[in-house]
Amino acid sequence: MALGAVADLVTIGALVPFLALLAGSGTSALPEWVPTLPDVRTAALLFAFAALGAGALRLVLAWASQAVSEGAGHDLATDIHRRLLLQPYLFHLEQHSSGVIAALDKVETLVFAVMLPLVQGVGAVLVGGAIFTALLLIDPLAASVALAGFGLVYALIVAVTRPALKRTSVTLGQTVDERLRLVQDSLGGIRDIILDGSQPLF
Repeated sequence: MALGAVADLVTIGALVPFLALLAGSGTSALPEWVPTLPDVRTAALLFAFAALGAGALRLVLAWASQAVSEGAGHDLATDIHRRLLLQPYLFHLEQHSSGVIAALDKVETLVFAVMLPLVQGVGAVLVGGAIFTALLLIDPLAASVALAGFGLVYALIVAVTRPALKRTSVTLGQTVDERLRLVQDSLGGIRDIILDGSQPLF
């Protein structure tokens, strides 16, 4: 993640002198941390290589994030299954099998709806912090105003959507087990259901 942030900083550092030379203002008025380049062609090549390198690194980081999240989900599902198999026979008699299947099914939801976005969010925070630091070095006032504006927008989005997301998560958590139980009961007793004509109940 930190490498992605550094790559983005390098890309910004290569972009600034390229734009300055392209505008004809030169690089003398730029901050000290911006590299001094002789002409537009050199600046363009440097920026192109920096952008390509940052893009390739982003692909590697995306693959690594996916692999880490899926690996953690696999380990979690394996551990859940192992713990279930180690339970005494009385436990299995008292528990409906839908609960077991639902627990394993929720692992996939946990990986793709929680863990993967969390890993990607950490990376986005690092990259955003690096870009904001670079913008602060260029123009502190504009960077501060932009940060405050985007922060306010995101805070409003979270405040508006949080209650609905919380209600939806509770509903999904309660209905997953029930859905699997109904499917298993209906298929397990399909003979009686057909004879009784009780399909509408399921």
